[in-house]
Amino acid sequence: MKKQLSVLSFFLLIIFAASSVQADAVSSEEIVEVPSEVATPAAKSSSVETENAADPEDSGWEFDVTPFPAWVPDASGDFGVGNVAIPYDLDHGDIVDLVKDDLDWAVTGSFEARNDGLILGVDLIASKLSGVSLGDVNFNDDIIDVDMDITTVMLDLTIGYRFYDGPLGNESYPRITVDGLAMASHFRLEQKTQISAVPLPILNGLIGQTVVDEHLYFWEPLIGGRVNLQFDEKWSLNSKVLLGGGGYWDSRGSNDGQAHVLLGYRMSERWTVLAGARWLDFEYKKDDIEVFSMEDSWGPLLAFKASF
Repeated sequence: MKKQLSVLSFFLLIIFAASSVQADAVSSEEIVEVPSEVATPAAKSSSVETENAADPEDSGWEFDVTPFPAWVPDASGDFGVGNVAIPYDLDHGDIVDLVKDDLDWAVTGSFEARNDGLILGVDLIASKLSGVSLGDVNFNDDIIDVDMDITTVMLDLTIGYRFYDGPLGNESYPRITVDGLAMASHFRLEQKTQISAVPLPILNGLIGQTVVDEHLYFWEPLIGGRVNLQFDEKWSLNSKVLLGGGGYWDSRGSNDGQAHVLLGYRMSERWTVLAGARWLDFEYKKDDIEVFSMEDSWGPLLAFKASF
């Protein structure tokens, strides 16, 4: 009898153990096969965070910031005083001296954002010069002494589209991008001019006056393009040309065009150094008299660009 009970107990123990193993297997299968629809909010949140962490380009936007580019142009043209345009001609060294001796403040820089072909940009050059002396100016064989305070703001708003971005051949490099650009260019001038020893025949409307104030501005649309040639991971060449309407849109002034050619070297994943030249041509009028102009002004440019 005891032997029969022992045998029975043995079989019951085997059945119990087998049932436990089967239950564990079913439980494991149910855990693995839980559909995503019934996953807990915590599990879903963890999954979303993991996917976002694995996707560094979730926004699609790219940004370039170029703070305080150093541009030293030559400058020639006219300063308007009342109804008379007084010519001036400054080379690169004269501009450096003006900045060193007469600059009160300056704010320059550019910002560009790109996403899926769309390009948005802002370019600013603003400065104030005080006590600028043109010295003894020979005007119509007469000598006048001119001192000026000049505040200028040049603001360019750009929208564009990237038409092509890809390699030139079968290799990864060289690589080229081609952009079409449209720009609204704004120029603002505040100019205070003090005149000494004014000969009577010269400044008809200014006889007896020693200080003349001008507050002027104009807008001009420009259109053009930009090409960037990336030679390898480090070196690139960027060129941009924009042409204006020559005063067609705003009779107060004209921005005939601007251009640059820049050689770039990528120092790190974020920073690129740019060196080259920039060209600009514009004039500002009041009553058909040039108040301020920079005719075919060009000069070297050095800048550092941060990319995000």
